[in-house]
Amino acid sequence: MRPNTEVRKLAVLRAKTDRQLIDIIASTLDRGYALLQYPAGEESLTLAEDVYCEAFRLSSALYDVPAIERRRVIARLKRFRQLLDKSVGVRIAAAC
Repeated sequence: MRPNTEVRKLAVLRAKTDRQLIDIIASTLDRGYALLQYPAGEESLTLAEDVYCEAFRLSSALYDVPAIERRRVIARLKRFRQLLDKSVGVRIAAAC
């Protein structure tokens, strides 16, 4: 196999893997949004926090994706974090 062909195949495989990673992060955040939208007690907040941590950890591997895709993922993570923080604040205020 020619070196150029191997490099091209690896680039295609990496692009596919990056796309799958973006999809995994998106589905992870979708799960977190569902936990916040239909909370089932304090456990939902704990699980939503775990979801955020998992998605954040996975996002650190997005170094080879186009900048616009990475910005979209990071923006979605920030929105989820804000919603999570707001949900925690509402629960704390309700408990008082």
